[in-house]
Amino acid sequence: MQLVKGKNNSRSTRLSCFHTNIRSLKHHLDHFQTHLLNELNFNFNVIGVTETRIRNEIIDFNPSIPNYNFEFVPTPLFAGGVGMYIDDTLKYSVIERTTNEAFQSLWLEIEFAKQSNVICGVVYRQHNSPERFLEYFEEAISRYSASGKLIYLCGDFNRNILKAQNCNFAQEFLNCVQSYGLLPTVDKPTRVYNNSATLIDNIFINKF
Repeated sequence: MQLVKGKNNSRSTRLSCFHTNIRSLKHHLDHFQTHLLNELNFNFNVIGVTETRIRNEIIDFNPSIPNYNFEFVPTPLFAGGVGMYIDDTLKYSVIERTTNEAFQSLWLEIEFAKQSNVICGVVYRQHNSPERFLEYFEEAISRYSASGKLIYLCGDFNRNILKAQNCNFAQEFLNCVQSYGLLPTVDKPTRVYNNSATLIDNIFINKF
């Protein structure tokens, strides 16, 4: 679970973003809403969820959260899938949905009448085909960064960036986001077990 609040000082654009790997939205939505969102008692503008495990375009359950619109991209595999809850007071448009056996991604542009628009993305990388993912990822980041807009990117990238010095893929991934001005807002492990602690989930932002 990660959350971040960002500000574009030049135009006073403020948004709050929350991300979690939910490991089946169908099975854990009630728990997520009751024991996380309600306990935090904060109205996040954008909530990114990864590993929704939604496999079809037609959902066989109700994914709704009060006062939010829901957008999603299904996964062709058992794991994966991404979704985003957007505060229903915000006007937005979906600018990309991509799904294949290597990754799933969803990108939105949130529109403001008197402020610069904001681009929000959520990504899940499967455990296979890291080269295919990096090729897509760099192209997407390059394209959206060229807009000059504030970018929030959250997701489960399945590569421990704490090990970037010892892992070529993690280093290439981190170099890619940093080369386009995106910086991680999380620098501590997000998954801690008895014998491991990894940082594979994050929220990246290009203006703090």
